[in-house]
Amino acid sequence: TTPARRGEIVRLYVIGLGQTTPAADTNRVGGIDQKINAAIAVGIDDRGVTPISAHLAENLFAIYEVVFRIPADATVGNQRPLGLVIEPTPGQQFYANGSTIAIAAQ
Repeated sequence: TTPARRGEIVRLYVIGLGQTTPAADTNRVGGIDQKINAAIAVGIDDRGVTPISAHLAENLFAIYEVVFRIPADATVGNQRPLGLVIEPTPGQQFYANGSTIAIAAQ
C-alpha cells in the first residue's frame, strides 16, 4: 500500500545469510554491526543494485537486514521483480525465492 520511491533507501529482511563478523552466537539476538561474511547482490527488474549494507538485524533473532537504494531510473509499478543472491564461496551462488516490490516515481 506504500510503494518505495525512486532514490529511496529501503531495507530487506531475510534469513539464512550465514556467518557474520563479529561472529553471531547461537540462540542470541543480533548485536551492533554484525556484517555478513558472504558476498551478496540485490536485483530489481533483473538489474543489479549495490547493497549499502548487509548485517544481522540488531535485537532480532536470526534475521538479516540488507539495505539498498531504489535506482533513480527504476521502472514504476506495483509488482516489480525483486531478487537476492548470496555467494558464500566464490562460484557458489544461492538465489532467494522470487519476490516483488512496488515502486513509485517520487
